Amino acid sequence: MLYMANANDPFIPCEDGTLMNSVFWDPDPLGGPGSSVSFNILQRFDNPTAEATLEFAFLDANSKHTSGVTYNLIPNTTNINFTYPMLVPQFLPPQYIVQVQVVEAEGIGDPVVLCCVRFPRFG
Repeated sequence: MLYMANANDPFIPCEDGTLMNSVFWDPDPLGGPGSSVSFNILQRFDNPTAEATLEFAFLDANSKHTSGVTYNLIPNTTNINFTYPMLVPQFLPPQYIVQVQVVEAEGIGDPVVLCCVRFPRFG
């Protein structure tokens, strides 16, 4: 990993996968339901992806998935450098975690988390 630039403090690693290189989002804290939020992702991979997805999830304080959006990555992706617009979900709990991860399908078995980062918002 060349650098780390997760701009929205605090951030924590996920249980699976390596910590993502650079994720930042605005506004932080999130606005009300239906308001827009932009996620800027900059991530390199040592090996090209095969069937990978970029997943944005909103979790409750117990890390239970409440809502999310998934984008399919183009096969053989070696670099993500993009801004993804999203809407704040309607039922976002007052204490939440924003999670961003890249998941690779591994044939018949369970998917593998390539990289991930979480941003807890408990204040």
